[in-house]
Amino acid sequence: MTQRKIFISCVNRELRSYRLKAQILIQERGYQPIFEEMFPLDDQTALNTLRARIAECDAVICLVGNAYGGELRNRPTDQPQRSFTQWEFFFAQELNKPIYRFATTDHTPTDDHTSAPEPPELLNLQAEFRKLVLDDQNFRTFANVDQLEKELALLRFPWEPGKGT
Repeated sequence: MTQRKIFISCVNRELRSYRLKAQILIQERGYQPIFEEMFPLDDQTALNTLRARIAECDAVICLVGNAYGGELRNRPTDQPQRSFTQWEFFFAQELNKPIYRFATTDHTPTDDHTSAPEPPELLNLQAEFRKLVLDDQNFRTFANVDQLEKELALLRFPWEPGKGT
């Protein structure tokens, strides 16, 4: 039997330490974590690469914060303006992957302490995305790494014993 793959999505400069914790926990459960840093992205192939990598996964974990993240430098005019992390969520939806959403709180410490603030228009795009992703109340929050670890421990994928949550 092949090892199940779990895609872990987040804005790395904001939530990389949380993604690293999720990566370790997913590995401890016997699954292979997949995330954007594992493969190169360029403007010509980025969206196709992300879609293909998510397509080969069995589920997607989205760590949702307040940072917008990176985006295509030369976005085609027929594509909406989205960060790579936002595209990951939409591709998971499009591909009918089980999506598990974990959102920061107003008090969650983040990893990004040195870079300049994002422009207001990008912060607004992320706020709209966050509202969309968290609108149905089917998510869990985490205030720190320990709480994320506890929430991930409660997570059950559809193929695992117990109810998938």
